[in-house]
Amino acid sequence: MQNAPSVAYPVGRFSWPSRFALVGLALLGGVNVIGLAFVWPADGGLSLVLLLGVGWGLWLWGAGRQAILCPAGTLRWDAQAMGEGWAPGAGRWWWQEEGRAQPMPVCHLERRLDWGRGMLVRGRTEGGTRWFWLSASLAESRWGELRRAVEAQANTG
Repeated sequence: MQNAPSVAYPVGRFSWPSRFALVGLALLGGVNVIGLAFVWPADGGLSLVLLLGVGWGLWLWGAGRQAILCPAGTLRWDAQAMGEGWAPGAGRWWWQEEGRAQPMPVCHLERRLDWGRGMLVRGRTEGGTRWFWLSASLAESRWGELRRAVEAQANTG
């Protein structure tokens, strides 16, 4: 998937499809913990189930907090980007946060979750690791281009 087109894609704070995905994960995890409580032997197994439940709850709290605090802006793939240390024509991601004057380069954008109409991707910027919830509903006409760009970057670097 080399030669993906350049694309600028809006990143929202936390879209409704992403909320449904997070709620679905929460319900699935809760059902699993409850199921373990009934299946696991009563001698010492219940404490492990409680520990798993607390761990799942903490993960869910952290994921929800991160999703809500996720910044809004524009994620841009420049297919023709060239610069020091970059392969010519390899392409480059840029992050333009709302309210910031200059875009930041994003190193190694990687897809962590993909459910067809949405993606959770992680990238490294000069400000640290950033998580981006991407939803097709924010720019339907550019969703395919964005997906091709994420795939192209994954194949080149």
